[in-house]
Amino acid sequence: MERVSPGERATLAAGMTLLWNLGLVIAPIYYGLLQDGLGFTAGFTVDFVTIIVLYTIATSLLWHWFRDTDRTATSEAMIGPIPVETPVPFEHA
Repeated sequence: MERVSPGERATLAAGMTLLWNLGLVIAPIYYGLLQDGLGFTAGFTVDFVTIIVLYTIATSLLWHWFRDTDRTATSEAMIGPIPVETPVPFEHA
């Protein structure tokens, strides 16, 4: 999120949520069709292999896209500290 401008963060968050929820819609339909067509055991096996393949692809893509990211720069160094006002002591009347 810190790599996205503040004006685009809401759009990015909405897009990420949309894609995540799309997966939650597609997965049960996919598994239901597999279980209906192949039976429980074979459907579970195919589903398990599919999960392994998708996680392998996701891990490879993350490594490929972010392997050159500078790990020494922290988000605080890029953004800077947020100024905080000093509290005003409460006075009794």
